[in-house]
Amino acid sequence: MRFRILGPLEITSSAAAEPVRPRAAKIRAVLATLLVRANEIVSVDSLIDELWGEHPPRTATTTLQVYVSQLRKLLHTADPEYGRDALVTRPPGYALHLDPAQLDLAVFEELHHNGQKALLRGD
Repeated sequence: MRFRILGPLEITSSAAAEPVRPRAAKIRAVLATLLVRANEIVSVDSLIDELWGEHPPRTATTTLQVYVSQLRKLLHTADPEYGRDALVTRPPGYALHLDPAQLDLAVFEELHHNGQKALLRGD
């Protein structure tokens, strides 16, 4: 399973013939937040703040749980074997576990870093 966040947000895998794209804006926001902070626990409060800012609805926590459930289904669609297991609940929130090579942003940052080092070496 690979995640593309540079450009349209999508999930690709060998298990899915076509890229999987979250359609709902709030689910895209949850996924993007978890991807930017991959392998970190992102608190429920942080996610609520990302989704609604300073004025969340009183049902924000429950609604977030629904979004996470829908995101797990989306991950399962992209990768039926491991998709659901990538997104875990860990107090005080959620974490999306992935290898950095699975995220285009991380790959880009590594290539940029390596390019900068090569430039300094005159390579």
